[in-house]
Amino acid sequence: MYESDGSVVVELRGEIDLVGFQQAAPVLDPVTASSAETVVIDLTHATFVDCSGLALLMRARRRLASRGAALRVV
Repeated sequence: MYESDGSVVVELRGEIDLVGFQQAAPVLDPVTASSAETVVIDLTHATFVDCSGLALLMRARRRLASRGAALRVV
C-alpha cells in the first residue's frame, strides 16, 4: 500500500479467492474507512480472481461510495 497522486494504492497479488479475501479485507477495510478520496486497487500481479475476489471489490466500492469517495481498479 502506498500513496500516488493523492490516491491510496493497494496492490493485491496472487490468487484473490476466499483465502485472498480473508487476507486482504483487514488491509483494505481501514483504507476504505480512511479519508482518502480515491482508492486504487492494483490487480496487475493477481493471477486469479473468483467470486470472493469480486465480492471484495464490491465491498470496497460500497464502503467508499457511502462516503463519496471513488474506487479505481487497474
